[in-house]
Formats: sequence, structure tokens, C-alpha cells
Amino acid sequence: EPGGHLPARSAELEPQDVPASAPELLGTPHHLLLHELCRSPKTLVEGVLRLAHQATDLDTGTFKASTTTVILYVVRLAARFDNYVSFLLQYDAGEHDSIRGKPFRGLALDSQAREALAAAR
Repeated sequence: EPGGHLPARSAELEPQDVPASAPELLGTPHHLLLHELCRSPKTLVEGVLRLAHQATDLDTGTFKASTTTVILYVVRLAARFDNYVSFLLQYDAGEHDSIRGKPFRGLALDSQAREALAAAR
């Protein structure tokens, strides 16, 4: 789910009250997952890895088991998560196949986030 998008014209504005009287200010310049991977990757990586370990514990050795759909769902989730991590690392290093430079605002990794994502791969 992409979540609320924060337009460039609103990038320097801040909500003044809670609950926000201007809900359009509650968003990110990009996808919520990309935002969280840039800010707190360790939490997300640990959560996805925990799900993957729990899904492998459900494996009974047959494709006809009732847990097969859960295992396949977690595998798809982990693969998509890995795609986001790969994108961020390639973008940060300037090695993405189709993106030159760093045209996206607010999409930067600090050294700790970069290390955490590289270790997760």
C-alpha cells in the first residue's frame, strides 16, 4: 500500500495540531515501505526474517498441506521485500539500471541504514 503521498509543494510544511487539521501533510514523498527502510531498516528486516522462519517451521513436506498457502504468501512477501531492499541499495550506490543520478527527494540512506540493508541481503 503506497500510503499518503506528500507533494513537493508541501515538503517544508508541518502539521500544527493533533489530530491534523491538514491530513494532506501526513505522507511521504515515496512509498511507506521505502520510507521505513531508509529510517529504520532493522525493525522491518527482523520482522520479515521472523515471518520467513516461522513459515518454514510450518513445512510438512507435501504441497497438499493446509499450510502451503501461508508458506507461499510469505515467500512472495520476502521476495518483494528483497526487491525493495535491492532497489534502495542500487539507488544509493548510483548503480540502478534505469535511474541515473538521485532524482528522488527524501530517498537517502545513512551509513547505518545502508549497512543494515546490505547485511540483510
